[in-house]
Amino acid sequence: MKQLKEDYKNTVKYFCKSKIFIATVILVTVLSFGYVITNTAVGMDDTAFDRYYLENEMLAIGRWGAYIVYNILNVTEFIPFWLDFIAASVIMFTSVLWCLFLKKNLKEKLPIGAYIIFASVFISFPIINEIFIFENCNIAVMLGTFLASLGVMLFYENYNNIHKKSIYVLSALILTFAVSMYEACAQVMLVSICITSILMTYTDKNKKIKDIFKYIFCALGIVAISVVLDQIVVKLIYLAGVKTSDVAEKQINWGSYGILESLQLIVLNIINAIKNIKYYPVLIFDVASIIGIAIGILQSDKNKNWMILVIFIAMFLSNFAISVLQLGSVLYRTCTSWGLFVAIIMMAVYYFLNEYKITKILASIAITILVLQQTVSLNKLFYNDYKRYQKDLHIAYDLVYNLEKNCDISKPLVIMGTPYKGMGDYGAQSNSLSVLWWGKKAFDDKGSEFIKFLNSLGYSFQNPTDEEYGKGKIEAENMERYPKDGSIRELDDCIIINF
Repeated sequence: MKQLKEDYKNTVKYFCKSKIFIATVILVTVLSFGYVITNTAVGMDDTAFDRYYLENEMLAIGRWGAYIVYNILNVTEFIPFWLDFIAASVIMFTSVLWCLFLKKNLKEKLPIGAYIIFASVFISFPIINEIFIFENCNIAVMLGTFLASLGVMLFYENYNNIHKKSIYVLSALILTFAVSMYEACAQVMLVSICITSILMTYTDKNKKIKDIFKYIFCALGIVAISVVLDQIVVKLIYLAGVKTSDVAEKQINWGSYGILESLQLIVLNIINAIKNIKYYPVLIFDVASIIGIAIGILQSDKNKNWMILVIFIAMFLSNFAISVLQLGSVLYRTCTSWGLFVAIIMMAVYYFLNEYKITKILASIAITILVLQQTVSLNKLFYNDYKRYQKDLHIAYDLVYNLEKNCDISKPLVIMGTPYKGMGDYGAQSNSLSVLWWGKKAFDDKGSEFIKFLNSLGYSFQNPTDEEYGKGKIEAENMERYPKDGSIRELDDCIIINF
């Protein structure tokens, strides 16, 4: 244990002395998240902080870790700049954590350039935009990724060096807290297990295939225990009186179909997710996967150990674990593990091409271009969401102007129809979806989040009663769609707006 602490202490000193590592990590973080941190865009879920953290909706969907973190931070309303700054910082520190772990275990096998590449690719991988724009949970998701990585690292060190039961318990508790933040953190755990398994094959040549399998099964056991512990806490929360909610769509559908049909669904969902190559992060993921397969085949053949290829395939599939469990479409906002997956592959590419000066230079140039393009993609996506926010604001202010001009705005608003859905560029899913569209349908609650968005602009519009909402349904059948004339109708007790 003492030697382990000394090794990590020396590793920290190694990176602290590297000015180029520190400067690059900070620069890539600023290039990736500087724009979104300084340009506020209110989107889906951002008006619902009170519902999630004061009315316990976050507990109702089972994300008690996020509930604890946000309440400790006293974040129960939308806070521009601060939330995104903290979330981006956690991403940066997660990349540094991985560099510390890899450097400590690989010792002098990799040059500083390999760690710079890993951190840069990890930080800037653009798929993170899908969940980062959800201000009500982005800190929790990024912290969950950090803890998922830390928990697996702790398990690895204990399994190979420390051998204490208390450390296994601590590892399980850390992983439990991680998965309670966001269920997709389990995918990060699985990818981390695969990375540490490959690490074991390279750092200890005495390990046989059965030893690697034993490690994998033990690590999966810890993950399974953490998931069970998380569900026990969730059940206790429900027993305490919090009503369950299906807002997060966490249903597991295994058993609803036959085995062959389930396998067909899994393959189809994965194919649909990775064929969307007009979406830049998907294109990068696909190319990295092909490169990873090639490396896996070549290394397995060279080392006469096909476990390397098997583990890589398992690592690839781990990125779709949530979809596999739910037998549903792959939601890009759950793919937080993709950045780790691509980063470790790019690190391996640099390592294997580092032997010759010309290949080292070419690899460095190619990966530098990749990182720069990733930061460009992130900024395009964040700007696209900002443009959506500006359009939402324009519609909202225009609507309020018409209401103030023609109606008694003390009456409740009844929002009917369907507002525009969003900008829909770049092949993204969550990015640039309209807060007005979401607010109309959110929580099946009579457009309350739509009205809340209007009120966030400095107004005090009232929500409708069930009776008033029922009137709105009838009246809207014979109304034009906003912003046409006749799309707003004032009744004795309410105002109906039809989109």
